[in-house]
Amino acid sequence: MDEAHSSSEEKGDRSLTALHGFLAIEFISLLIGLAMPITPSKTGSTTGLADWLIVDPSYLQEVVVYFVLTNLLFVVLGAIAWLWSRFGSSEG
Repeated sequence: MDEAHSSSEEKGDRSLTALHGFLAIEFISLLIGLAMPITPSKTGSTTGLADWLIVDPSYLQEVVVYFVLTNLLFVVLGAIAWLWSRFGSSEG
């Protein structure tokens, strides 16, 4: 029993789980959400995506909009990757 317990501890300490992936994606989404409202537009536009949803949004409201949209983008990309792995790469 000790051998099984110790081997699972060693394996658990070094292996990445779905929770690690989820937390990494949420952290990336948060960084994108924080950076997008302060990033200058290359086209000179003063309106962003949050302006389409909220009239005169504050910085925090813009962060929330970009955070949600980034998460939706990751969900769509994850669904495409899952469908591709499930149905797209069949051999034979």
